[in-house]
Amino acid sequence: MKKNLLLAALVLLSLSACRRQAADSKDHNADGLPDTTLTEGVADSTIYGTACEFGMSTFSMVTDQGDTLYLTRTANDGTDGDITGELIEGQRYALTTCDSGQAIRRLINLTQLERHVKDYRISNGYLIMHGDTMRIATLNDRTCTFE
Repeated sequence: MKKNLLLAALVLLSLSACRRQAADSKDHNADGLPDTTLTEGVADSTIYGTACEFGMSTFSMVTDQGDTLYLTRTANDGTDGDITGELIEGQRYALTTCDSGQAIRRLINLTQLERHVKDYRISNGYLIMHGDTMRIATLNDRTCTFE
């Protein structure tokens, strides 16, 4: 009897995990980027500002509100922040954080992006152009390509 209850519990647990994974995958398009209809109803968590200095594993930025953020480039779980573009002091960036605001989740060099693209918006750290969430493959002063 106990074996049957344990087996039933395991089956229910695995079915629930499959449903959760299927629901999560509906929130993203075929490229793994978030569906833009989801970002429209969610408050934008992107922080804008200017890079003031950085080291091998750190990044600091003065926000548009005048706050100075000192961040690590690697999250507590060991994953590196998603940095798009080059790190150059004095340039503007769009930033989202993780680990209670202590680490970079996504960082986009807006100064470099605006050399190539004018009609865009950033929502929760994602680039949106013409209603589509775009993934930047390369970004520097000379090139901007998309995946």
